[in-house]
Formats: sequence, C-alpha cells, structure tokens
Amino acid sequence: MKGLSLHELQVLHTVIAKVADRINRLATDTTHGASWLTRQAISTLSLAAKESQAETVEQFIDELRQIVRTLTTARPGMVSIANYACLFLSQVLAAKHQKDLPTLKSHAVAKGMELIKASKQALSRTVEYASGIIKDNDTIATCSYSSTVCQVLAVARHKDTKFRVIIAESRFGGTSYGEITAAELAKHLIPTEIIADSNIRHKISGVNKTLLGADAVIASGYVVNGIPSLELARASKAKQIPVYVVCETAKFDFYGYIHEYPQPGFDAVPLNLCKALITEKGTMTPDLALAYIQQKAEEMAQMLVE
Repeated sequence: MKGLSLHELQVLHTVIAKVADRINRLATDTTHGASWLTRQAISTLSLAAKESQAETVEQFIDELRQIVRTLTTARPGMVSIANYACLFLSQVLAAKHQKDLPTLKSHAVAKGMELIKASKQALSRTVEYASGIIKDNDTIATCSYSSTVCQVLAVARHKDTKFRVIIAESRFGGTSYGEITAAELAKHLIPTEIIADSNIRHKISGVNKTLLGADAVIASGYVVNGIPSLELARASKAKQIPVYVVCETAKFDFYGYIHEYPQPGFDAVPLNLCKALITEKGTMTPDLALAYIQQKAEEMAQMLVE
C-alpha cells in the first residue's frame, strides 16, 4: 500500500480494518498464483461494499474507487486484479443513478460474487483446453509457480495421461518456486525433476512441450511471468520445443497498466518465442492474442468516450 495519500489512508481506515488487512496480505502473498489472488481481490471489494459505513452514494463510490486503486497498485504486475477490479467498479457506477444506497451496496456485493464465478469458469475452461495438449509419454518443461499450470497438469494426470515434468528451480529471494511447483504436482503423483536455473539449456533435451503461466500479457508483445521464464523460453525455442502460455484473457493488459520492465523476480518473455496462448476462449497464436488486446482496448476507449 505504498504511495497512498493521507486522505486515501483515512478512507481505507473508515471502511474497515479487515479490508486493509486483506489488501496487505494480498500484496505480500508469495504462495498463490495470480488467478487465486484475483478472486481474493474481488472478494475484498465485495467485503468492502458489504461493510461500508458510507452515508451517501457518493461516499460509497469514493470508498470503492480508493480500494480499487489500492488493490491495483498492491500487485502492479498482476493485470487480472486490475481488470476485474475496474470491471467491478464500472458495474457499480452503471447502477449508481438507479438505486438507493442500501440497494447499491447489495448490488455491489452481488456483482462481486458474479465476477468470482466468472473467474472460476474462465479458469476451468482454460485448464480443460490446455490439458488436452498433453499426451502419453510427454516430457513437459515449466518453471516458477503457476497455479494454473499446476491445475492443467493435475487434470491431465487425472485423465490417466502418463507424463513427467522437468521444473527449473526458479530461485528468487531465497525461495525455490520450482520446489513449490514440484510439491504441488506430487499430490497428484506426477513424476518431476527439478533442475538448476543455470543448467536449463543442457537439461531440456527430450522435452516435448514447455508450459508457462502468466501474470500479464501486454500489448507490446510480451508475457510477464516468474523467472527464469525468459531463459526457459529461449532454450526451448533453440531446441524447437513449442512453448505454450496458459492463462485466462483477464490477464491480457487491455488498459495499458504495465509501462515498465517487470518487477524483480519476473521476466518479460517475447511472444515470438511462443507457439500459442491457451485461454478460456481457446488457443490463440501470438498475433491473434495481440489483435484481441488491441480490439478490446479500442472498445473500452470508445465506451469511455460515450
């Protein structure tokens, strides 16, 4: 919650301490993936709406605006949080002239629940599509920790597909995110091998496919994901191993949130290193994904004009 003005802090304090505590936990969480954290962010907005002590519609909207801003900056690299938070706010704003304050609060809570359901459905479809590319006797390479990638592999295993996974240790800040991934996959009896980040190029011979998660897909043609995604993608490309990015379209940066190089611990992977992105809408080539981002950005800009 860095960079908040005194007024913003006072607004957050006025709402409830529980909301500020949730945002702080979301900002410092290092064990969950972007999809799970996004649903936590939506849940936080619903809680704020439910517990708001605002006395007017204007005060209520001001509270929500401040919380949306705080959630967006709490995890600046996770575009899905910003996308869903802004969608939540836009749906509340669309109803503010048609409802009294108690009804508007109930409306906001209901919209939050709807968005959580939509997020889960998008993730489920993405996982189902992506699990279909994994075949018997495949060797899959991955890195960092992506709850989405882990779910893809778990679903494939539960379909009785037999495969193994090579995981880069993905060490950052004293934590091996590859070990976290391996521990998660072990719950589903998926054979894994952890390799040193420095040895990726020499250890992925025999790999059939590389799967990467994503915190964001940005219009400049990059996927933002945990290190060492760039090294793994480059090594895969050099060995003609197809690289697939698995994520919901909520992680596409329609609004242009990301202007700087990724935060420490993250890589920007050029989409030209990737074969395709697998989303809830199906499989997209990099060019199609970028065209989709451009189309949605233009639609949103037009909505603002209108």
